[in-house]
Amino acid sequence: MKFSFVHKSSIYIWMIGIVAALVSSFTVEFYESRRLHDQVEIQFHTKVNSLEQSMRSLSQLLYSTHHFLQNGNNPTQEQFEHESTACE
Repeated sequence: MKFSFVHKSSIYIWMIGIVAALVSSFTVEFYESRRLHDQVEIQFHTKVNSLEQSMRSLSQLLYSTHHFLQNGNNPTQEQFEHESTACE
């Protein structure tokens, strides 16, 4: 009778240990995947912001080039200063 009690209690201990290990494994998996997802999202937003800044710079360059060409490729110093500061 003592043997069956020890045997049952060890089975319960093993079951509790296995369940705890599985729950821990799933929890770590969940948080690791969430962390990776957040890293990808941060990188994506960083790249989008960088692209937006590049597009603004390109737009300013095109705007400046347009005004430079309108002045006959020979702007005065005042016109050049005005065009370079007008785009900022």
